Amino acid sequence: DDFVPRRGNAVTWYMCGPTVYDASHVGHARTYLTFDIVRRILEDYFNYKVFLVMNITDVDDKIIQRTVETLQEAGKPLDDIDTTPLTREMEALFWRDMRALNIRSPNVITRVTEYMPEIIAFVEKIIANGYAYESQGSVYFDTAAFQAKPDNTYGKLCPQMVGNVELLKEGEGSLTDFSSEKKSNKDFALWKAVKENEPSWESPWGPGRPGWHIECSAMAGDILGDNMDIHSGGIDLRFPHHENEIAQSEACFECGQWVNYFLHAGHLHIEGLKMSKSLKNFITIESALQTYSADGFRMFYLMHQYDRPLDWAEETLNVAMDEVKRFETFFQNVKTRSRDLETALKSPQNWGSLEKDLHTTYQETCGTVHAALCNNFDTRKVITALKELIGDVNKYLQLREGDSEDPSVRLPLVLDVAQYISGILKMFGLGAPSKLGLAQEESGDFEERVTPILDEVLQFRNAIRTQARADKAIPYLQECDKLRDVGFPNVGVQLQDTRDGSTFKLRDRDELLKEMEEVRMAAEEKRALKQKRKEELERQKAAA
Repeated sequence: DDFVPRRGNAVTWYMCGPTVYDASHVGHARTYLTFDIVRRILEDYFNYKVFLVMNITDVDDKIIQRTVETLQEAGKPLDDIDTTPLTREMEALFWRDMRALNIRSPNVITRVTEYMPEIIAFVEKIIANGYAYESQGSVYFDTAAFQAKPDNTYGKLCPQMVGNVELLKEGEGSLTDFSSEKKSNKDFALWKAVKENEPSWESPWGPGRPGWHIECSAMAGDILGDNMDIHSGGIDLRFPHHENEIAQSEACFECGQWVNYFLHAGHLHIEGLKMSKSLKNFITIESALQTYSADGFRMFYLMHQYDRPLDWAEETLNVAMDEVKRFETFFQNVKTRSRDLETALKSPQNWGSLEKDLHTTYQETCGTVHAALCNNFDTRKVITALKELIGDVNKYLQLREGDSEDPSVRLPLVLDVAQYISGILKMFGLGAPSKLGLAQEESGDFEERVTPILDEVLQFRNAIRTQARADKAIPYLQECDKLRDVGFPNVGVQLQDTRDGSTFKLRDRDELLKEMEEVRMAAEEKRALKQKRKEELERQKAAA
């Protein structure tokens, strides 16, 4: 279906946020990084003005259980349960992880504990409309009464799951068992009467706390009203959470349709298994970022369809890291060729068949990318198209520079293509802070300033090396090598010596040093293996 917002290019969006009782894990990254990519496509490619609201669930069965466990371990009394220390700490860690992944902040953050008056008023409206009932201090949504009205439908999202007892129980929370208080097993709690060792708030039905589903409806309704363009969350929230949100919101507003488009991120499994601490495959975002870069994370999700299941596997993540490296190398090569653009433009600029073919491929790629983004945000196809375009540029450079009669690269064309690729990657949120792409803004100013300085240093070093080789002055050659292998890498400069002179690339310092260490270790292992084989041959000869 075509995406048609309610009001021109303004898009209203509510996203289910985290329940803050533990550290954020890669499953959270699957959801929030995925929808950050979708948001960026809407805002930066299609030029929509997105207004995003996201909640923080800071009162919930899991939060209460974790708080009780912490108090018991510390030997403290349970007479006054305060979940705030836990939730504020975990929420702060969540936002830290989101920043580390370069995820844009929502326009509005809604915490459940800050919306109690609105939640209570929302429940009262549902009761007044005849779709909920009070029972022993709790309030339940009456699914039968809702279904009895011809304009209402319970089960819009997942009709096949309506009546799934296990999922309904899971939606009510592990601390609650209200089966005896309900008219029907399909009914769900809007307000839960207080129990021992639980935080509570005063309400017309007595002290208690909100049900899980009502939180999002009340907070989204308070900010966005009786209808929104997009609602998103993980696929596991479709039923009962989103299903119940729809029913209670349409019961409150009597609006017929509360959400126009639902987006659900696909399941994330760890090596084919569900992630859990009991299986010892629980991976926090913080720990994953110690192995994989934020760009590697994002590329991993870009290479897969956002609403399909995805397997977190070392092999696949390494492929994503390699793809990031492929783009980085491409841009470094383009930067190297374009540093002296003034001189390059003095060479012939007329287009031959090589340039015309590359330009045609470039235009076709633009069309492919646009069609893919229009087709349910098919980022996988976009990344594939950009990789192929890079291959075409590299082929062009090889053929043009290998032409003995006309070896001059038409840099304006190459820069045009590179700027386009850089723009798409930046739109996806890759390259923070602007290292994956062509230099822009502050980083571009830095590269402009440092290039003439490095050029002078390299000319001086090349002169020293040339004279040292002629004089067989080994110490001077060693100092030149030390600058290349130690000095420059420590400030993020990769130097390459060739027969024609030296070239440099500006790199991320830590990544460059890590890469050099890996090369050194591989060479060391190779030398050790060679020595071992040599010793083995010598033993065999001695034995013979």
